Amino acid sequence: MAAMAKIDHAIELLENSDDQASLAEARLLGPTGLLQSLYSIGFIGLHDQNLSSYTFCHDGRTPDKGFESADRILVHPCYWLGLNLSRNALAPDEAEEINDEYDIKVDSLNPKIRNTKIGQIVAQLDKIPLGREGERDFELWSLEALKVIFAAQLVGLQLHPNGAAVQRRDITGTNRGKSDFWSRVLLDYKSRNIVFDAKNFQELGPDEYRQLQSYLTGSYGKLGFIINRDESENLTSGKDLDWTREMHGSHQCLIVKLPAKFISRLLQKLRSPEKHDVVDRQMWKLLTTYETNYLGLKSTRARKKSASAKRP
Repeated sequence: MAAMAKIDHAIELLENSDDQASLAEARLLGPTGLLQSLYSIGFIGLHDQNLSSYTFCHDGRTPDKGFESADRILVHPCYWLGLNLSRNALAPDEAEEINDEYDIKVDSLNPKIRNTKIGQIVAQLDKIPLGREGERDFELWSLEALKVIFAAQLVGLQLHPNGAAVQRRDITGTNRGKSDFWSRVLLDYKSRNIVFDAKNFQELGPDEYRQLQSYLTGSYGKLGFIINRDESENLTSGKDLDWTREMHGSHQCLIVKLPAKFISRLLQKLRSPEKHDVVDRQMWKLLTTYETNYLGLKSTRARKKSASAKRP
């Protein structure tokens, strides 16, 4: 329906803003979840064909069913003046069809919906089989998760933007340089476009590192990520640590392993809307570990302390 399309368009427009919290919330809830939230606080009503009336709820409950293309919705008349809507939007007989359900205190359902959505994304990972059988589902899972954790920092995240080319990057997005971490990536590694290679297996070898290194040219700069199914983001001597050092020493490229389990932990930290910068802090810490511990570089940058970081 038109409302769903308009909300989709509004979410796209949010990508041009710096509001990380709002964009992450919108991507988590999606058009249907946003409509359910607006319904739960009485902003919009849903037309009930059985009762021939619009039902408005103010108690935090969701509709008994999901929104469909054939459903009719209505912004509650008490908001019309503030939204500069016409008083003639409803005929007198239609106005009589409004049915308000005032019975319990207003309680926003957004935290419940966002936590449910995060839980669904995290749980879906364990259902994806390793290897070629689950590689397509793993790519889609990675894309969905990245859109949430890097909501306002990376725009235009998409799968296989140039699928017919020899260099077939899995997931790419544009770095706006709007946070401490992504500004550091842009300034230090010249990475305006970010590439994520999704590998649906645990151990990474020379082929995976060489493939990603070959992508790191032009606007992709000198930093890329491999998303895999390893249990830990830490590097192991004799395996991925050696190839990380090889790529940096021979090609001045930094390839960061970003296991799906690590991404899941970042998602779970977003259950609290107040912790909208927690992902940036964790990514900053991970990059510093690569530079100072794995590559033996002396970091010249210190992350700015946010207001939330100063709290006891």
